[in-house]
Amino acid sequence: MTEVFQVIVILTPPTEHRSQAFAYGFYIVEGYTVTMTDQDGNPRVDPQGNTYTAKLEGETPRTIAARMVRRIETSRLRRRTLIVHLFIPRSAPHRNRNGTPRRRPDERHCAGPTVL
Repeated sequence: MTEVFQVIVILTPPTEHRSQAFAYGFYIVEGYTVTMTDQDGNPRVDPQGNTYTAKLEGETPRTIAARMVRRIETSRLRRRTLIVHLFIPRSAPHRNRNGTPRRRPDERHCAGPTVL
């Protein structure tokens, strides 16, 4: 049985308002190929059923695995963010800290709503 290695990747640096995001992944090295796996060594597959593999070409297996984990997780996060944005109603008003709805820039200088 081949040995399963673990790699931890920083996805986003910490900011004032958000903590650091990181992801970890598991991989095996067979010959000159790096394959992403789960913790038990079973190959990880994408939604289309393809396995995540890459050839060793002058880089360490850990570097290649880290790059693949970053690509897998950022694409997963983008899909999840896209789904969330699709379900947020666009007509929902933004709110101030005190809970009152924000006004649009064109409504600031109006005395009242425009009647067409």
